[in-house]
Amino acid sequence: MKANQLRKATVMLLTLLLICSTTSSRIYAQDYCPEIIAAWEYTTSPSSATVHATGGDHATGAALTNSNHAIPGYSAAGLFIAGWDNGEFTKYWQISLSTIGYEDIVFYAKVSSSEIGPKDFKLIYSIDEGQNWKVVQAGAYTLSPEVFNQNTGAISLPADAEDVNSLQLRLIMTTNFSSRSGGDATMEDDKVQPPGISSINNVIVSGSPLQSVDFQPAAAVAALQEGIDLGGLTEVVLSCMDKDAKIMYSINEDEYKEYDAYEKIILEQSPATVKAYAVKDGQTGNISVYYYN
Repeated sequence: MKANQLRKATVMLLTLLLICSTTSSRIYAQDYCPEIIAAWEYTTSPSSATVHATGGDHATGAALTNSNHAIPGYSAAGLFIAGWDNGEFTKYWQISLSTIGYEDIVFYAKVSSSEIGPKDFKLIYSIDEGQNWKVVQAGAYTLSPEVFNQNTGAISLPADAEDVNSLQLRLIMTTNFSSRSGGDATMEDDKVQPPGISSINNVIVSGSPLQSVDFQPAAAVAALQEGIDLGGLTEVVLSCMDKDAKIMYSINEDEYKEYDAYEKIILEQSPATVKAYAVKDGQTGNISVYYYN
């Protein structure tokens, strides 16, 4: 992709979606800027009906297709095809890509229709190779021939579209009315005609990189090696440098119990073996073993 195309896509993303604060040198996980996962920024006609992405982290393998399997032409409005007549719930533009490694997925595009092209669309998605389709809330839009390169706005996708190998998005026709028709269109002339076109371009799918948290195992449990002599009995005192860690212990291979500093561990006979480990943030530390004679 040409450098100016990538710059254009990046500027559009930052302007129309989210702009990260530049007032602080610290960037926290919740403040991460979205990144372009895949984008389609075309300035000429593609050579096939499968239109490859021009940029983005997952551009390889990402594709824009259409239900007519037509090679789109190109005009100032973007990539276009005709043949949308009688297309209610059957004709569509489709975007296919991977969102592996990304969350908070957002879709954006510029769309247009001629006067006799389709008027009403909605955004649906599938994460199982098109076996099942779900409606994206706030993903419906209506086109007018008076509005050139109308933008869909930033449409947030549901959480199940995050971090998946295959995400398919469809802008599907929801009526057979043309963009010039009124709200109560009933006449045949109000319907989409075969020469009517729909255009799309400046497609951007963005997301926030998933942040991996590198958990460290809890510190080892320490015990007072000699114990506390209670006149024939021995009290065992356990501790861990991780103050928030939970200590689990076992005496002579019995079941592990949670240690409570206020409930003393008393060894009534010797020799005895005490095993203990700590748990913090779901991470388990190494088992410490202590012998008392």
